[in-house]
Amino acid sequence: MAFDLYTRELKEQPLKIFLWILPEFITPNQITFVSFIFGLLSAYYTSISCYYTGLILWAFNRILDGLDGKL
Repeated sequence: MAFDLYTRELKEQPLKIFLWILPEFITPNQITFVSFIFGLLSAYYTSISCYYTGLILWAFNRILDGLDGKL
């Protein structure tokens, strides 16, 4: 359990930078929805062998997924 708390802090520190960029009216549910769309697009592009595009979209999915918890 302590390891999870340590890694959570490591993950959340860089995400704090993005919080000041977001307008105040954006909700965590909206970020989750956009993250879901990026995940679907990542799966699609990976399935048609566009691996780099899929990887970039997956990275955005992961960043947004972590960001909604900080919001």
